[in-house]
Amino acid sequence: MNLALEIAAVTLNLVYLILLIRENIVCWFFGIAGSLTSIYLFYSLGIYVEFILYIFYVIIGIYGYSLWKKENTDKLVLKIGRINPKINLIIICFGSLSAFGVGYTFASYTDANNPYLDAFTSCLVLLQAFLRRRKSSALGYIGSLLMRQHYIYMFSKSYSFTLF
Repeated sequence: MNLALEIAAVTLNLVYLILLIRENIVCWFFGIAGSLTSIYLFYSLGIYVEFILYIFYVIIGIYGYSLWKKENTDKLVLKIGRINPKINLIIICFGSLSAFGVGYTFASYTDANNPYLDAFTSCLVLLQAFLRRRKSSALGYIGSLLMRQHYIYMFSKSYSFTLF
């Protein structure tokens, strides 16, 4: 059952990413569905920080959809923008410091698998998600894909043999 759910989650999230890059509002439905599927998977594998992150993704998906829908009805256009490199550095430092605290908490109080790696990627991706919903390219779409490579490691350590 996990294999089918993993394939479904990956497929839904890839469709989300493709539609997001094309700025198609339907992307949010795929993102929410992929996130809901991932929530179950991450919890069952003991990857709790990622589990919490995907709960936020569902909330951000609903917010992103409503923001983009408002843009379409109000004829306001959110243009893709860039953030000053100094601000990017501050965002990355804030995310990294937050990750140590979250990682320590999950290492100390749960049976989480790889809590520091999970916390590091989850905190930075969460910050990126907040920026992306406003169409800001901080940390970049490529950064999002590169940061997701940790899933291969996380799932292999959680005894899931699916290529993610």
